[in-house]
Order: sequence, then C-alpha cells, then structure tokens
Amino acid sequence: MIRSCVLAIVGIGVAAAAWAFSAGDAARGREIALDLCAGCHGLPDGGTAAAAAPAFLAIAGGDAESVKAALKRPHWDGGRLSRGDAAHVIAFIDALRTE
Repeated sequence: MIRSCVLAIVGIGVAAAAWAFSAGDAARGREIALDLCAGCHGLPDGGTAAAAAPAFLAIAGGDAESVKAALKRPHWDGGRLSRGDAAHVIAFIDALRTE
C-alpha cells in the first residue's frame, strides 16, 4: 500500500515537472490562439475580447503561473488544451510579454 502511494506521488511529480519544463513554440501557440482562443480573448495584437474574458495583452501582463493554471483546466466550451498545445500557447503569451 505504501509503495503504491509513493509511486503515485512520484508519478504526479514527474508529470508536474514535465508540464512545468516543456518548451513550447510561440509561432504554433499563435496559430492555436487564433484558432481556439481569439473568439473570447480577441486578437493577440490587441483586438477586442469578449466581456467575460481578458484580452491577450492583459493575460501577458499577468504572472505565468496563473496562465499555466488556467490552461490546465477546461475553461471554454471546447474543453481543455493538450499539454503540448498549452505549452505552445504559453510560449506565445510569453513572447507577447517581450514585445
């Protein structure tokens, strides 16, 4: 029993580390954002966002951990992004911070 719990905890830690350190591609993230996110969050270059959703530039002004937390859970009608797609979107949002 204890061994199973330890293995489960280690597995969760490995999964969390993989999420935290996976590098995304900002260009691919922009494509995903335009396809899946722009309807609510507006265009990445500052276009109009829906009333209930923050604009991309506002998201980029926030902290990275909040962005990661939001992308890990379903928050739109389409569901949840895969880890890889979320990593790409995070890379895209990080790129907005530096522009």
